[in-house]
Parts: sequence; structure tokens; C-alpha cells
Amino acid sequence: MTSSLAVVFCRAGILWGSLLTVLSWEVDPNGYVLYCPCMGRFGNQADHFLGALSFAHGLNRTLALPPWIVYPSRPVATSSHILFKKWFQVSPLKEYHRVLPMEDFMDKLAPEIWPPGKRYGFCYGTSGAECHMKQGNPFGPFWNRFSVDFDKSVTYQNLHYSTNDPWARDQWNRK
Repeated sequence: MTSSLAVVFCRAGILWGSLLTVLSWEVDPNGYVLYCPCMGRFGNQADHFLGALSFAHGLNRTLALPPWIVYPSRPVATSSHILFKKWFQVSPLKEYHRVLPMEDFMDKLAPEIWPPGKRYGFCYGTSGAECHMKQGNPFGPFWNRFSVDFDKSVTYQNLHYSTNDPWARDQWNRK
């Protein structure tokens, strides 16, 4: 069984060995962390965001800030998305760590450093288990908003999110 939590890593350093500029956007040679805040309503998403921010900070990778997912009060076919920067200021977060709105990453950087054909996602589960990162709502609509189709999923296990532990940090940076 796999968890529906999808964490995506994009390492610019694998593609190029130095800091690059793509259309006047600096590329982080340490890489990026993207995630789907698909674990419930606002409170859970805020908790998920804080964990992702800590995770990216611990790995020294830039965090792409995803939109918030809003669920209707009555049943409809899908959820809607509110840009992170519409509800929160991004610049104060930059005082703590490197962040950028996910739409900026996808529009400006992803075509060069995370193009179709090289889009891998990470899912927690047992080896050989199938990972369905886009199955159901809100997962499918979230990734479809950014035209992301995963080319490969990488299943991981026995590895936790606490990047305070040097062993865990090293293992994640090897991924």
C-alpha cells in the first residue's frame, strides 16, 4: 500500500553543475521541493505547508508554494485553488528560506529544469507498490492545474521527514 502524499524533487544540479539563469530567473542548484497540499481543509493544509517549509529548509532546497485547495460547502465535481500569494505574503517567508509561488516555478523554470519526460514524484510505500499521485480529487485536479503528468514514481520507505537528523537529510539528498 502506498500513501497518497506526493513529494516531488527537482534537482537543477543534476542537469547543470552550476547556478543558471532561465529567462532571468535564477535556478537553485540545490533543487526544489514541490508538494500537493491534498490532506484536508485549510488547517491540515497549513500544517502540511509548515512541514514542507521545514523539510525544504533542512534539505537546503527552494520550496514551491502551492495554491490552497478550497472545497465547496455543497457537493460539486471538484475543488478550487487559491494562489498562495492571494492569502499570504511571500516576501516575509523569504526571510526564513528560499520560496517561490508554484505557478512561477511551473511557468518560468519547470520547462527547462523539470520538463515532461523527467517528472518524477516520490510516494511513501512498500517497494514495488504502485503510486497513484493523480488519482481522485483533489490530487488529479491539483496536478492538472499545472499540466503535470508524472513520468515515474519513486517509492520510498524507512525514511522520515525530519531533516534535523543528519542521516535522514543525507538519504533525502541522495534521492
